[in-house]
Amino acid sequence: MPALIKDVQRDIDLKIVDADLAGKADNGNTALKVKISGLEGERQISMNTNALENKINAIGIIKNLAQSLGTGFFEQVETVANLIKGELLDYTYSKAVRKAACQTVVHLLGACQDSNQMKALFNHIYPAYKARIEKMLGKLDCNL
Repeated sequence: MPALIKDVQRDIDLKIVDADLAGKADNGNTALKVKISGLEGERQISMNTNALENKINAIGIIKNLAQSLGTGFFEQVETVANLIKGELLDYTYSKAVRKAACQTVVHLLGACQDSNQMKALFNHIYPAYKARIEKMLGKLDCNL
């Protein structure tokens, strides 16, 4: 489990720099040069795609473990819930990460051993869910 948590926490090292000043992508990073209207010259966008793939796979594995183990996963619930609340529900760079994080919460609730633990977990994660929903509705120009 620690290896999965470490993969979920990996930084994808996203960088956007002037293409003229940028060197070759390093450390397994993938780079792409683009022309952005309104800006002079090209920009180079680079990121560690391996880290992003590992992050997506790790949260998927955690979701499957929580689903399969049920209450046997309870020891990991707090760690995973904090990770989801703090980083993954509002992860900017991957819809797959956000989706898997949301799906994992359901299985974390199922891993709780009684209703009081479920209530505490829900109350812990709900503000982050609500903030995410409000942010998305704001982008759609909807009023609550």
